[in-house]
Amino acid sequence: MAKTLRIWLASLTFLGFMLLFFDPSEEAVLAKSLSWLASLQLVPAILAGSFLLVALLLIVTALFGRIYCSVLCPLGVLQDIFGACVIWRKYTYSEGHPILRLVFLILFLAAFLLGIPVLFGILEPYSAFGRITTYFGEPITRMAANGVEWIAQSCGVLLLYPQTVIVGSESTLIVAGSTLAILLFFALTRGRIWCTAICPVGTVLGFLSRHALIRPRIKADACVHCGRCASVCKANCIDAKYGTIDASRCLSCWNCSSVCQKDALHFLPAKEKVQGSTVDRDGRRVTLVALASLLAYPVEKVFAAEEHDVAAIQYKERRLHDMPLLPPGALGQTHFSSRCTGCQLCVSACPHSVLRAYDRGKGALQPSMTFEYGYCHTNCVLCGTVCPTGAIRPVSVSQKAKIQVGRAFVLRHTCVVAVDRVSCTACQRVCPTGAIRLVSTEEPKIPFVDTEKCIGCGACEYICPARPFAAIQVKSVEEHRTLWSQCVHCLRVIQSDGLFP
Repeated sequence: MAKTLRIWLASLTFLGFMLLFFDPSEEAVLAKSLSWLASLQLVPAILAGSFLLVALLLIVTALFGRIYCSVLCPLGVLQDIFGACVIWRKYTYSEGHPILRLVFLILFLAAFLLGIPVLFGILEPYSAFGRITTYFGEPITRMAANGVEWIAQSCGVLLLYPQTVIVGSESTLIVAGSTLAILLFFALTRGRIWCTAICPVGTVLGFLSRHALIRPRIKADACVHCGRCASVCKANCIDAKYGTIDASRCLSCWNCSSVCQKDALHFLPAKEKVQGSTVDRDGRRVTLVALASLLAYPVEKVFAAEEHDVAAIQYKERRLHDMPLLPPGALGQTHFSSRCTGCQLCVSACPHSVLRAYDRGKGALQPSMTFEYGYCHTNCVLCGTVCPTGAIRPVSVSQKAKIQVGRAFVLRHTCVVAVDRVSCTACQRVCPTGAIRLVSTEEPKIPFVDTEKCIGCGACEYICPARPFAAIQVKSVEEHRTLWSQCVHCLRVIQSDGLFP
């Protein structure tokens, strides 16, 4: 019954995470209601300052072992799903990898303390799951939906509409693809060795589970050393020959106790210390596979040409600036880079396809705003609502309208007004704060940006017809600030409406 309960709880948790990242509702209702799932992850809880929750997770691990890895961690459940595809797989006992585990833990802690979010985000399990889901699962889902829409349209049913397939940048695809390849290889051949030899969160929890109050024990007088328990142990921690279990690697899946025919294996309070192995025989193989996977062929974005009698569409390209453009609530570069793990939950939740992973410097893999597919609407505050680490603080709609995250500037040599001598007022019409004016002594007029009113929402850059790069672009500011001119404007509106004297 314990195994069945674990499977049901893990399935519900994984389903919740899939709905969290693949929210089909237009208002992101599921993402808002299920955002607490992301807050249950250990590293995001630490970064968010939820120390009561962290203490609860550690106490549960000290009492019952690594239940967190089997039930709450979506990356662990994903490996179980991969492993279940090989129904004939029989596991065998292998020595532990203490040196390898310690190396990855030191790298993880050093990246956190030194402020290297790229390495920190690669090793953090929840963030790894988020990248795989966002940059592989979501595009595949949208392409499948577009296939259904094409079939329906061919049959004369016009109720569906095509969805835009957004492919991640090269760096995020390489990292997410490499992680997925390693997970798939290990899950199909060696079980959950990622959790027992690489994952730094698993290593920390393993220190506690080694001395857990309730951990697996083998009764020497009842065990016949048949090896059935070892054959189903996906952590490869049961040595049936000598009747020992490395409790630091045990994932509390209860597969072993369900197959023992002699009732020799129990999860009871232990009276003697379970000895774990300290020999590292497979560290070389893990390292070689990791290095080989990092050379995975990057997925490229290919746009098909139109038919012969129609001109090919020239799409707007993304221009990278020196600093990433962060959403309102991020406060600034210092606060955001120290807390964001790059889980990409805000990227999946963004209803306007504004957030994507950055490609430069130590902020790589962390989300930033780009405006090829949309702009940051002033009435949307979803990213701060779903962020589990507090990297993007929750803000209200009225607060967001006054936060300056960047400043727009005009590239006059590419503006269609100066190049083609045509009248264009697109940027002025969409600016929500009235920061863009058309000024010139002669017609047509050229746009001018008032930086004391611009909040950096990107509406002007998104609507600009210039190609391949927009003629008006938003450049980030290092630290976000409140525009008091916008506050004074709002105050005047309130006073004119008679809401307060």
